[in-house]
Amino acid sequence: LVGPDGPAGPDGRAGADGRAGADGRAGADGRAEPDVPNEPAPVIPAVDVGELARDQIRRRIAARFRGHELVRLVSELLRADGFTCDVSPPGPDGGVAILAGPGRMGFDGPTLAVRVEPGATAVDASALRDLKGAMSNLGAQRGLLVSWSGFTKEARQEARGLFFEIRLWDSDAVIANVTQAYDRLPADLRAAAGGRRPG
Repeated sequence: LVGPDGPAGPDGRAGADGRAGADGRAGADGRAEPDVPNEPAPVIPAVDVGELARDQIRRRIAARFRGHELVRLVSELLRADGFTCDVSPPGPDGGVAILAGPGRMGFDGPTLAVRVEPGATAVDASALRDLKGAMSNLGAQRGLLVSWSGFTKEARQEARGLFFEIRLWDSDAVIANVTQAYDRLPADLRAAAGGRRPG
């Protein structure tokens, strides 16, 4: 086939002026349309749903469980694990917010002294030493140091030497324990933590 001026494109078709593009197709004015390369699809980053859920509950706990309310949350987590707890009232607690022991009377195993630091600053090794001293004074065999804002490197290193006596809970550990014990927590704490089990 030949266009009005004679020559045709490679596939035999020609535009109005008889000239065709590389693929034989031409635009309305007869000039070939340039080939447009296929653009790669945009890369969508993967979303960690579990991490989003943890971030959400972290914000809720930080907002709802300030000061002595964090002490109450920790005590309820221990009760959910079978401990009997004596919780100090709001105000100065002598460095120990909770005394706990397993069983209905709290006599069924190692006793626990708990220090809770709800502040916005990472706790250093001095808090660990203070808890160790309080354990000795109170006759507690084990210790738990809770710091919502985490611990300094020095504190973590020193705690490693006390592995069989003291545990550290930062915000991640609190959230993990809330997730594990969620169905056994009081209804008002479940509601405050988000109203459903964290992912």
